[in-house]
Amino acid sequence: ASLFAYVFFGEMIDENTIYGSIFIFGAVLVVSIKRKKPLGANALPPNLGQL
Repeated sequence: ASLFAYVFFGEMIDENTIYGSIFIFGAVLVVSIKRKKPLGANALPPNLGQL
């Protein structure tokens, strides 16, 4: 899942925002774990899903 997310976001953003996307992905992952919900499209913020 991490590799897929890296490739997926890597194709949509430039190298300057890779760390930002990793941070956002990590934050969403932590929130999903705390909420005990599976990480999916519904767990992502609307603005992140529309990139």
